[in-house]
Amino acid sequence: MFQRSTLTFLTLCALVPIATADEGARTPAEAINGVFADLVGQQGPGCAVGVAEGADLVHAAGYGYADLEYDIPLDADSVFRMASVSKQFTAIAVALAAEDGLIDLDAGIGTYLPELHESVQSATVRQVIGHVGGLPDYESQELNDVLKDAMGNPFNFGAEDHLSTEEFFEVTRSVEQKHVPGTVYEYSNIGYFWLGQIVERATGERLRDFAARRIFGPAGMTSSQFNDDTRRVVPRRAGGYGRRGEDQPWLIYETNLDWVGEGGVYTSVNDFAQWNEQFRNPTLGAEPAALRAMLNQPASDVLDEDGEGYGFGLASGTDANGRAFIAHSGGWVAFRTYFKRFPDEDLSYWVFCNRPDGNPAARGAALEALLLP
Repeated sequence: MFQRSTLTFLTLCALVPIATADEGARTPAEAINGVFADLVGQQGPGCAVGVAEGADLVHAAGYGYADLEYDIPLDADSVFRMASVSKQFTAIAVALAAEDGLIDLDAGIGTYLPELHESVQSATVRQVIGHVGGLPDYESQELNDVLKDAMGNPFNFGAEDHLSTEEFFEVTRSVEQKHVPGTVYEYSNIGYFWLGQIVERATGERLRDFAARRIFGPAGMTSSQFNDDTRRVVPRRAGGYGRRGEDQPWLIYETNLDWVGEGGVYTSVNDFAQWNEQFRNPTLGAEPAALRAMLNQPASDVLDEDGEGYGFGLASGTDANGRAFIAHSGGWVAFRTYFKRFPDEDLSYWVFCNRPDGNPAARGAALEALLLP
């Protein structure tokens, strides 16, 4: 499901070519291309990458194919499903609604969703944003006990089974508290789904429409949206593909689930460059600098198992070289995504893949080796 935790680096050496000392003569573009060289010429899905230094998008390219049926290659305008990289947009939607006086970040979520189980209602909106609301996740036994398919079998997320947004909300109403709020970090997609529902209740708008009006439009993100209807046509959409084995043919691997909040944003490399600029020169909301600060700092003092904090849809920490960063990964059906920013170095990159083995975090590690001394 929509995982934030960093993907494994165990396949890095086999998967991603890394520049060596005798390759120093390569241009920066050639060096970055080398990180994705395994995806070129293989007639399969792939990845797209954006690299920003300061205000400049210094590299934006696609490697592999967006559509295998029509041989359409990926490029910087291909639109990918973001999976959990979407969470920062949900969190900022909540923050904007709070700025409008429609949501109290320190009120219990039961204030806005009174149908929820009484045990979860006291968790505050801010705690749920920071994954310290004491809530379980999708894969938890608490949800599996009640979430079944039409035949009473365990529900398969993705494209196998289906529930409408309204039906899924009805199912999650029975989810109970797992930890005392504010005491334990536990990543919860259910919490972010509920946050999307809170935005809709508080604003009277669908999350898709509120985000279009208050986030994507003002930020100049013309190809971005919360897609709450998977039947809709999305221009330049990259298809998702997977396969049952390394030598097996590629198969379509997408979702038929429409609910958003924990995921559901579609965007492109070029559009995400506009979002990245919000971390440098924020313009959204009545107090843009305050919204940027929310993205850059943890929402609570409770840290995750890696010693990282979690802010408004982004993890924050310090790497082995002492560099501060904010980051998030995503994985849902075929799509694997990763965004990382180093605020002090004013350097960011984002990698979007339409194949489960795209390993964007590992490719990101290779980019860091090239771009940061």
